[in-house]
Amino acid sequence: MELSSQTTEDFVLDPEFRKWVLSPNNSRNIRWERYLQENPGRRDAILLAKSIVLNLDHSCFDKDGLSEADKVHIWNKIKEGATQSGASKSIGSVVVPISSEAILKKRRTNKGSFLGIWRYAAIILFSLGLGWLWIINIENQDEEVLAVANWQNYETPLGVKSTITLSDGSVATLNSGTKIRYVENFIGSEREVLLEGEAFFEVASDSTKPFVVHAGGLSTRALGTSFNIKAFEDEMTEVALVTGSVEVRDTEGSNVERILPGEGVFSIPGKGNMNRQRVNLDHITAWMQKTIVFDKTPFSKAMLTLEKWYGVQINVVNLKEKDLKITGRYQDETLKNILEGLGYGTSLEYRINGKEVTIKFKE
Repeated sequence: MELSSQTTEDFVLDPEFRKWVLSPNNSRNIRWERYLQENPGRRDAILLAKSIVLNLDHSCFDKDGLSEADKVHIWNKIKEGATQSGASKSIGSVVVPISSEAILKKRRTNKGSFLGIWRYAAIILFSLGLGWLWIINIENQDEEVLAVANWQNYETPLGVKSTITLSDGSVATLNSGTKIRYVENFIGSEREVLLEGEAFFEVASDSTKPFVVHAGGLSTRALGTSFNIKAFEDEMTEVALVTGSVEVRDTEGSNVERILPGEGVFSIPGKGNMNRQRVNLDHITAWMQKTIVFDKTPFSKAMLTLEKWYGVQINVVNLKEKDLKITGRYQDETLKNILEGLGYGTSLEYRINGKEVTIKFKE
């Protein structure tokens, strides 16, 4: 069958399509992105098929059985169940009947691709009976789906950085003291990530499902790009774009900024303000190369950075110059070496005792 004429059922039964939905990677994303560009009329069918695939028990593809007559009977029951379920539970839901004729046609034209469809049908029929296999109404049902979803949680302790690959093939590099949370397989109309801390995202392209990061009172939306977000508690939220383009909006949606590479948005959580400006990407992404950059950084903010970076608690004694600022670049340095360097220009003494650090300014 020509790809340009595939139906929702055809996509669900296509092994390559299921691999893309369940185990996305760069090559699969590129292939299906190209397909969507060439066949925009198939977008709705793909969205529907993705939702079906994500909600199925895929052990149903593991074995064959039942006669042709049994299979026809099962698919007819599915159609009946879909109709009944749609009549009794139509509020806020969309039930998807899957055509038995389409399945049998595929069975006749490609015998080897049937892949145990009787179990597939049985799973769908059972699911319809329970009332949970409803394809998501993109505008109204995401909240209900997310409430029962399997959430993935990752956290990097202080002093540790890590890189993880999300279920859509996107890559997130997490700075120390960072937490992210997202729904397994990104069910719903968007790929939503909740972030607390700092992370650099390299987003896998998928025009059918925007990638959205919620952090520090801002939502950053992208389809395929790379950007850095810094949103530690009690600090200014910073979004900086490296490649592509993103849309940044506040939680109320009243302020929206579309930024370009080399630009950033800065916001104080809870204040409802957003400031767009040019940024130094080398400084912003330096942490990924194990580099700390202070550029006229207030002393108190610099100490917070060192606490997160090295997983220590810093106590400052006798700081009289309240507007003291620090400038310096430290690549893969020990805390001791950094404090030694700071001591040359600021007349401070320090003591490191395990995870406790005391900095004392001379009288």
